[in-house]
Amino acid sequence: MRRGLATLVAGGLVVAGSVIASADVDLPVTIYACADLQTGALRMIQPDAPCAEEEQSVWWNVAGPEGIQGESGPEGPAGERGPTGFTGPSGPPGIPGVAGETGSDGVDGDDGSSCSVSEDAGRVIVSCEDGSEVGFQAMIMSSTDCTVVHPFADLRHCQLDGRWLPGAPLDGVDLGGANLTGAQMISATLSRANLAEADLTDVVLTYANLDGAYLNGASLIRADLNGAHLDGAVLAHADLRRADFTKASLTGADLVMADLRFAILDSADLRFADLSGANLRRADLSGVDMSLVIWDDTTCPDGSNSDDDDGDGFTCAVPPVEEPLQSAPDVDIQPDPEPRGQPVGIPGRHPDTAV
Repeated sequence: MRRGLATLVAGGLVVAGSVIASADVDLPVTIYACADLQTGALRMIQPDAPCAEEEQSVWWNVAGPEGIQGESGPEGPAGERGPTGFTGPSGPPGIPGVAGETGSDGVDGDDGSSCSVSEDAGRVIVSCEDGSEVGFQAMIMSSTDCTVVHPFADLRHCQLDGRWLPGAPLDGVDLGGANLTGAQMISATLSRANLAEADLTDVVLTYANLDGAYLNGASLIRADLNGAHLDGAVLAHADLRRADFTKASLTGADLVMADLRFAILDSADLRFADLSGANLRRADLSGVDMSLVIWDDTTCPDGSNSDDDDGDGFTCAVPPVEEPLQSAPDVDIQPDPEPRGQPVGIPGRHPDTAV
């Protein structure tokens, strides 16, 4: 660990790969992070990523080096040999030999530079001999009480709002109806996961893998999906208002009846994506190749309908974006006066609910 930070406090910190209490996940040898010089808060980074000017780069090993092995004790004397048994069928066994004396204790090895681990009120505390200490918020979840995370776990309706889950391996996990509001899931793997009806408002899923994920009727208002992979994902009837899909891959994604008002899709890959019935009013489609998108009764960014043949061949034109659409937080996005559909089998919420 870098000297100069005697005490590191990481409220809600969980290291990618170590957030999972599972024997199938290997811990990294070295953990890298940036520490805020004012508050001491940590955020995880890749080994070659830079820290901001107001941050200090820190790293630490998961375990200290192993101590030197002590010398072996001397070998005890051999036991006496028992008498030879009588010749004959199934002769009796010989008398057991006398046990040798216990060898003396070996020389103690040198103490290694190690750290101890303790638990206090749901936090994992790592205290090292040099006086430094790091705290991690325990983020263990299971199928019954949200306490163990592993691929294909049943975590339906778990309350995971605000949790720190960067790089979490959640392939195929059932998070239907779960509360993930404001969760930090940078580079998490959620391919083929079930997130139907889940609340992902303000979630951070930058560079996450959601290929083939099921997000039917989910709420992703203001979600950050910059650079995320959602190829083949189902986002039908999802609430995606103000969501940021900059440079995200949505090849073949199902966005039927999705609410994408004020969403940012700058340079997103929408080839073969189905936007039938979707609402793209005031959405930013800069740099998007519109030629291979599936359009049908789609509300375009300028308020027109894709079915209006204005010479563009039943598609949406891309209007110029004068300013970032998410820079106008005071705009009140009201529901459509006449909603065009309700998710089948998803009662109790309409995707046009206002922010």
